[in-house]
Amino acid sequence: MSSAWLDPDETAAVAAYLAERFGIPAGRLDGHRLLRRGQHVYAVAGAAAVAWDALDGAAAGVRLLTVMARDRYKLATRGAQFLGRWAVRNRCEVDDDGLRALVQGRSLPWTGPERGFVVLVWEGHPVGVGLVREGRLVSQLPRAVTEHLRGGEAGVLW
Repeated sequence: MSSAWLDPDETAAVAAYLAERFGIPAGRLDGHRLLRRGQHVYAVAGAAAVAWDALDGAAAGVRLLTVMARDRYKLATRGAQFLGRWAVRNRCEVDDDGLRALVQGRSLPWTGPERGFVVLVWEGHPVGVGLVREGRLVSQLPRAVTEHLRGGEAGVLW
């Protein structure tokens, strides 16, 4: 799978999406270069970007988002954890019961006007991404995260 640095226009489109959808200031990506590998875009710290060019590695950085279509994106779980603390829009605070329900695969009622992706925040910490559709909030947390939260080896929450 080939990798390529995003050009300035593509980088601006990603920053615009984050700002428009979540209110995350574009400056939060300063000091990072964006790398596309397949359908995924990674944020790579400046020093690591220099090493990447020298090594031509297989993967680098934090998976920021998935490219769904031209100028349409889905924020990745790690991207939400990386940038979600600066989200001021489409941010959903969940309590223990709400997070437990989402981790268990249940949806929550949604009364807000927005549809689409939201940053899930638990106890002030961004934990991942949810999707609002048809008046419901559903988890977009990957199985590895939900299994860990359900109590796997570490038994973090339940």
